[in-house]
Parts: sequence; C-alpha cells; structure tokens
Amino acid sequence: MVQHLTITYAAAVGLSIADKYYSWCLRSAEAAGICGKPVTPYLLDFLANESGGRTLQANIALLENNARIAARVAMAVTKLNAA
Repeated sequence: MVQHLTITYAAAVGLSIADKYYSWCLRSAEAAGICGKPVTPYLLDFLANESGGRTLQANIALLENNARIAARVAMAVTKLNAA
C-alpha cells in the first residue's frame, strides 16, 4: 500500500505569495541570528503571522490528513497480520 501525502505552502497561499513570505522569513531569521533547531518553529510562526493564519490552516489540514492515512495503514497492516 502506497500513500502519497502532499500539500505545499505554495498551494495553500499561492506561489507568488509563498515566494515573498519564504524569502522574507529566511532573511528575518538570519537577521535575528536564529539558526539550527530554533529555525523551524521561528519560520512556522513567522509564516502563520504574515499569512494571516493561512499557513497554520494548511499545516493543520496536513496533520489531520496524515492521521487519517496513518489510521488506514494501521488497519491494513492489522488485517494482513490477521490473515
């Protein structure tokens, strides 16, 4: 069983907006001296704030979809193991 999960930031907010925000947030992180592990939460917060919450909504939708797919995979594996 193969599942393909995709939702991109560009799909969530539009490609031109995605490019603008992505470049902007990377410059902001660099200017703030943020690097390493703290970069991801910084970027997620920055993008959520600057996009008016659109990226947060997209990330929540992706998380929910991942949970649905994981449940389907678990059920399929259980059925295979029971056979």
